Amino acid sequence: MEDLSKVIEAYFDEIGVIPNGTRQLDQVYARSAMMVSMRKYMTLMHIGRIFGKNHATIHHAVKNHELNHNWSALYRFFYDTAQKILIESPVQKFENGNRLQAQFTRQKMRIIELEHEVSKLKHECVQLNDNIGILQKYKKLYNELIEDAIRV
Repeated sequence: MEDLSKVIEAYFDEIGVIPNGTRQLDQVYARSAMMVSMRKYMTLMHIGRIFGKNHATIHHAVKNHELNHNWSALYRFFYDTAQKILIESPVQKFENGNRLQAQFTRQKMRIIELEHEVSKLKHECVQLNDNIGILQKYKKLYNELIEDAIRV
């Protein structure tokens, strides 16, 4: 884990933030951006241990990533820097000698993400089918009204 602490230290040096664990916006954005970047390579619990946070905190950071990224230039800078730092220090180094396990974990997490995406898409399909049924009922009523109007 020593390599990992050096990566975190390099990240905070690069962005010019001294981590103090507070809820100040720059602190929260800095932590969140790195947590989201690390999420591609590690589990929520692993990242939580690194930052001394609960896995739910990392989940919250991941969930709010898009909003933060779209809204804040500061967050975008932090996130881009975190991505760059992680690319320069590949995660395989973190796992020292356990590359296969690291790759397996990443693939497993990707499968979970895809399963979640499939679930969301299935839910959307159900909603669209419900909407189709409603529209077909309105179409039938509309056609009946037109036929009644033509008869009169």
